[in-house]
Amino acid sequence: MYRAREAKPGYLRGVESTERPILEVVEGRLVARWPSERPGAGMTVDYSAMRFADGRGSVRGMPLVRACGRERARDGVNLLDATAGLGYDTYLLAMAGFVVTAVERSAEVFRLLEDAVGRADAECRDRITLRCGDARTIIGELRPEIVYMDPMYPLKARTSALPPKEMQMVRAMAGDDLDCAELFDVAMSVARRVVVKRPLHAKPMATPHHSIAGKLARFDVFDLEAPA
Repeated sequence: MYRAREAKPGYLRGVESTERPILEVVEGRLVARWPSERPGAGMTVDYSAMRFADGRGSVRGMPLVRACGRERARDGVNLLDATAGLGYDTYLLAMAGFVVTAVERSAEVFRLLEDAVGRADAECRDRITLRCGDARTIIGELRPEIVYMDPMYPLKARTSALPPKEMQMVRAMAGDDLDCAELFDVAMSVARRVVVKRPLHAKPMATPHHSIAGKLARFDVFDLEAPA
């Protein structure tokens, strides 16, 4: 996790912090805050703050859902979110209609994920199964039809934009996904479709069959049922 020190707002200059977030229950919700923050100034995960123009129809038009397959969402296909983090993409996929297994290996991040899903809309919550562990093993165990990956990559130059507070905290608790290439290989050996979220200008992990770009990220689609 990196924090700006005497820098312009939104940019890094820096040194890596040794702080780790504190998890505490506040008014029935699990909250993460930096040790240097006052109690009550922390971060909680709340999917109800996500707003869409026309409910599920709007969600099914999003690049993430289109990449995973809108028609498969309608059929309630099993999908494994291999890098669930705080679960925002997990929730969107469940809202679209997928039956999602969300895997998070950091015990601290998993606690925040579990707390958020427990307070989520009942219909979506019923389509989400949470697993704390190594997605490489769980993929082989469950053999899902679709695997979605959103790996956390190391921060780049000192001039890179400062990530949102939530992402700084997740990085501090979970670290970088340095084994994402191994996870990708396992997913490719099992699933019928693998979707990898990448920064818009980042190189793909391999040559995808096609990509769908959003405003801030790109979804590389590896359709293992498609002709070569």
